[in-house]
Amino acid sequence: MRPLENVVGYRQRVEDLANGRISPHVDVQYVYDYLFKGIRPSMIHEPYCVRGEFLSLTCVTQGMLNAARSIIAVLAGKPMKNVFVMPAYFGAGKSHFLAFLLHIMSLYREYD
Repeated sequence: MRPLENVVGYRQRVEDLANGRISPHVDVQYVYDYLFKGIRPSMIHEPYCVRGEFLSLTCVTQGMLNAARSIIAVLAGKPMKNVFVMPAYFGAGKSHFLAFLLHIMSLYREYD
């Protein structure tokens, strides 16, 4: 039954996006403010700020995981390149990836 629930949930998210109930873009400032300052975003940005909601909207790829792993290693002090270039056009997912990183960092903060 779980796969059917996922499809229904996904369809609802698409309808929410189409009807303007969810912002079509990720605003990283809202995500940061919510996760690290406790500032509640407007309703259309909230799905990107709440971890479970964000992950329901996100298709985490192997590339995202690899990049996140490298960035976290640098932040943890592992000696390696510490400049990351994300060459991409508008709409390629750069802000979505940065929001993904913020959610990962918030997990570290919760368990620190």
